[in-house]
Amino acid sequence: MRGTGGTSRMACTKADYGSFRLIFTSRMNPANGDHPGVVFWGDPPQDVARPKTGGAGWIMLAPPSGWMWDYHPPKGRTPPPETLVKGPKDFTQWSTTEILCHLEKGTMRVRVNAH
Repeated sequence: MRGTGGTSRMACTKADYGSFRLIFTSRMNPANGDHPGVVFWGDPPQDVARPKTGGAGWIMLAPPSGWMWDYHPPKGRTPPPETLVKGPKDFTQWSTTEILCHLEKGTMRVRVNAH
């Protein structure tokens, strides 16, 4: 998948997934100050070209830093930050991310570049 320009570079699954394992390799050219991100456990957007994030109920993870954001109403709020591994947080470099989510337990585990 390659996203270019516009207001969104969002891709969505057709089915809903509560518990899953996702492995992907990504990088981004943040010319507009943007960052890569994966959102899950929320309402699907009505229009992927112009997704409304506020109140969508998503959890978002931005590799390679592991930065997270919570899009539950009334406004997004950041979970308590935790730095597990110090290292570069350059979105323009390729990174491999693995996300393990278990909806029933309400847990997620993340590994970026083997950390």
